[in-house]
Amino acid sequence: MTTMIMAANQDNKILVDENNIKFSLVQFPWLKSVSPIIRIVNNDQVILNDALMMELEKAGIFEKSEETVIVSTMTGNENHIISLLKNEDPFDFILPDEEDLPLEENANIISYDIMYRMILNRVEQWWPFVRGLKKLTERRIMQVSPVPPIGDNDRILEKLDQYFKENSENPEISSKILRYKTWRLLSKILQDLCEKDDVEFVPVPQSMLEDGKFLSRDGWYTDATHGSPEYSKSVLKEISSRL
Repeated sequence: MTTMIMAANQDNKILVDENNIKFSLVQFPWLKSVSPIIRIVNNDQVILNDALMMELEKAGIFEKSEETVIVSTMTGNENHIISLLKNEDPFDFILPDEEDLPLEENANIISYDIMYRMILNRVEQWWPFVRGLKKLTERRIMQVSPVPPIGDNDRILEKLDQYFKENSENPEISSKILRYKTWRLLSKILQDLCEKDDVEFVPVPQSMLEDGKFLSRDGWYTDATHGSPEYSKSVLKEISSRL
């Protein structure tokens, strides 16, 4: 979560909240230095990428302390990649617990199970790191929910991330309901993985939700997909309440 750093001290990336809980923010070296993020060898033995191991060691993750909790803010792009922009071949799907939500006009209806597996395949590209970190450190680990979608399509188009501009000649934003569905599905997948791997799922703070579905205006950032520093502060407060 990029703006976590903005919610903390810029120099040492440390924040101490009102309950005197210290958050040390670890940013991993990006791109080639973190690929692959882990290797699994010899019957589930976990080997972390050297660059990641160095950053975690500097943060004190491997020091003996029962008070240290690891919080993952990885994820967030899977739903945007699939549904932020209108597809040349329109699609939609039905959430089992919200079957009354409207469907895209003239859309191909994809089964929920297929959508689940499609997003799960993307998440499984990085989730083994969280699972491996749990095994390696034997610490309490939390996984933060992905940022909910912005409900205002005009705002998204105005602040559209460069990645989406470069991959579409004339980008059009999908309906907010379809974007909400893919976010809900991603969140469900993460909750399922957390339950399976003994990781605690941290939901979006209610104060940051509009109509229970979309990112509140206070959470809007300078692009179309990330949360604001105010959003990050709310998430940190939610984490703190669970410690």
